[in-house]
Amino acid sequence: MNLYAILSIIAGLSDLLMCIFMLIKGGERKENRIWGYFCFFAFIWQAGSLGFSTTTSKDIAFFWWQIAHIGTITVPAMFFHFVCSYLGLKRRWLIFSAYSLVGIFLTYNFFYKELFIGDLRFSFNQFY
Repeated sequence: MNLYAILSIIAGLSDLLMCIFMLIKGGERKENRIWGYFCFFAFIWQAGSLGFSTTTSKDIAFFWWQIAHIGTITVPAMFFHFVCSYLGLKRRWLIFSAYSLVGIFLTYNFFYKELFIGDLRFSFNQFY
């Protein structure tokens, strides 16, 4: 296990704990729910990072890169949604546009994976 994997475990656990805390104890505030979902997708990102940093199989690494990209694609839109909600900005069409882009990129991530991710190569004891 390398340092990147250890840091992925620490970050993933802290994201998961924050997610659980925000969704259970956050009350009914919309911002708390959005932040809880943000932490969940950050956890998905870290789980994927842990997966691709510890495997030695190219196919399994490719799968974990796809899982990591779920969080990578979703986190910016969730953060934008959180900021708009926290500041009370009425930007529904921009939030809808951000989530639409998330849907497009997730489609490419799963159905056009060679085009989206490319070919992986093994270097520095990891697949990149």
